[in-house]
Amino acid sequence: MRQGRGQSGSGQGSGRGQGRGGGGVDKCVCPNCGYEAPHQRGVPCVENDCPKCGTRMVGKW
Repeated sequence: MRQGRGQSGSGQGSGRGQGRGGGGVDKCVCPNCGYEAPHQRGVPCVENDCPKCGTRMVGKW
């Protein structure tokens, strides 16, 4: 058994606290014009360009 002091392994751990089971975003949103599209699982939103203005999309919960 280990001897010494320090943090034990207890606690809830780190996380965003979003309360979602899937771990992904719901929608992809254009930060420039506000266009929203459904998120495609396995494809990061930043890999999609907005069809209206061409700006990279971002994820939204």
